[in-house]
Amino acid sequence: MRNAVRAVVAVVIGLAAVLSLGAGSAMSSQSALRSTSTSVTCPSVIATHQIGTCEAVVTDTDTGTATTPSGTVGFSASTLEFSGSPVCTLSAAGSCQITYTGSVQATATVTASYDGDSSHAPSSATQEILVVYPTIPPPPLCRVPRVIGKTVAQTRRALRHGQCRSGRIRFAFSTRIKKGRVISQRPKPGKVVPADHHKVRLVVSRGKRP
Repeated sequence: MRNAVRAVVAVVIGLAAVLSLGAGSAMSSQSALRSTSTSVTCPSVIATHQIGTCEAVVTDTDTGTATTPSGTVGFSASTLEFSGSPVCTLSAAGSCQITYTGSVQATATVTASYDGDSSHAPSSATQEILVVYPTIPPPPLCRVPRVIGKTVAQTRRALRHGQCRSGRIRFAFSTRIKKGRVISQRPKPGKVVPADHHKVRLVVSRGKRP
């Protein structure tokens, strides 16, 4: 009986030693991984439906001789739609990029998570992106210049300078204005109107009536 008990005790002690050795090996392997730092850079503001790019850079931050981390970085974010896979593979320089589209107006938090490799420990970083509605630029404005008394060529140059367009041109006899020069204009000089919807109508002199 005593021999049987001694045999069981020996087996238990041996098993405990094996388990302890395995745990020590795992801890030793984990502690041997070099520490890293991950940074993520994205545009701070993007419009909805606009395509943007985020870049992750993973750096060896441990003591001694630094080595370049390898492996992959996974991205996650709310209110963003990734173009293809949200995972990129680190280059020889330790960086990689993904592209995305802003889907709805909100503040999105982008998280870049490095998975680590056989020599480097995992790390992660976050950045906020403000997704806004695109702004519509105001329409171009025509500042109507004074062209009375100018030739047609001079008038067209003045209109272009004021971001205006020439409209209908009529001809009329005039005792005051020389032939080929502008007698009157509509809209009046100095008026500001949307350039896309207004043209400057002209009356050009035929000279004196014969």
